Amino acid sequence: EIEGRAAQVCGLCRLPMASYCTINDSVATCERCAYRVRDSILAVTPEKVLKAIAFGLAAAVATSAAWGAIIQAVTVQSGSPPGWGYVIASLVMGAAIGTAVRKGSGNRGGLGFQVLAGALTLLAWIYAWAPAMYFSVLEKNPDAVPALVAGQIFVQTVPLVLTAIAQHAPLMGLFALFGVAGAWRRNVLAKLEIKGPFPVEPARVSAPPSPAAALPGTEAVPAPPPAAVVRPVLPPPAPEAKGAGIDFERPQA
Repeated sequence: EIEGRAAQVCGLCRLPMASYCTINDSVATCERCAYRVRDSILAVTPEKVLKAIAFGLAAAVATSAAWGAIIQAVTVQSGSPPGWGYVIASLVMGAAIGTAVRKGSGNRGGLGFQVLAGALTLLAWIYAWAPAMYFSVLEKNPDAVPALVAGQIFVQTVPLVLTAIAQHAPLMGLFALFGVAGAWRRNVLAKLEIKGPFPVEPARVSAPPSPAAALPGTEAVPAPPPAAVVRPVLPPPAPEAKGAGIDFERPQA
């Protein structure tokens, strides 16, 4: 038994460990916790799916409403939509929605979450035109019922915008795809590489010099043999682990 080994504990389960594994060469845990963390992150659960949808939808509504308000304000002031902002708006939407979906998925990513993020980004970009269409209809038809107009706009926005882009402004469709691509890239499947287990090896400590005799004529006291101590391989703190792209908040057994 290595002296002091009992003090070498896993940072997650807090149990003594005689060997350790590394995750992405940055986080050290016991072997059981390393695979438990990997399986927890890569598992697709209903909770992750629902949170990814909810987070992504919230980001889509927020960014779409913000860009829609800008479109409406610039159109009212200048008489034409803000052509300078399509690329920027698309990239911001893709970044925000892609990040929200990845957060909801527990940093897992993968094809399903990529499709979700890309679809929400495209819909957010399209529905940003809805406010301008809504106020345009009310301006031309003052007697129209606002609630009915809102319902019609909600149903017709997607086909109307896609048709207008295809017929008159295909470049705008390319701008929208920039955002979709950004959201897609942010949800690439998490890569978790586990190495080990590696033994917690003892390190030899040099023996101190033999002390001189205490009194003249006495023999020197022999130095004690070198003690075996454990070279610490403690895992980094939680913020550093999260910085490595690993989420330990909800590990599953």
